[in-house]
Amino acid sequence: MIFSINHIRQICGGEKTQTRRLSDKYQVGHTYSIQEHYGGSGLKFSKIRITDKRLEHPPFLISEADAKAEGGYTSEEYEELWIIMYGGNRRESPRARYPRWAYTFKLIKLGL
Repeated sequence: MIFSINHIRQICGGEKTQTRRLSDKYQVGHTYSIQEHYGGSGLKFSKIRITDKRLEHPPFLISEADAKAEGGYTSEEYEELWIIMYGGNRRESPRARYPRWAYTFKLIKLGL
């Protein structure tokens, strides 16, 4: 699963335990590598396991608890970040009209 380097640090530090995506391809119970970019090898000693998945419909405004689990944001800060990541603004972005999936995950540390 692709994350920014800042979000990778938050995952490894235990601050980020949720992610929102436009794709529903990730499955509960499955383990995924943590990557900074497509084609990357991922972190060698850590992965994430999806523990919950739910569909969210626009207009988006996540709870404060969910925003904190996204990496320590307020709900408003997170929604602004979503706009930056996926382009446009809430009303004009075509992606703002489509549902998104919220994934909760836990960090899995692999043995050396």
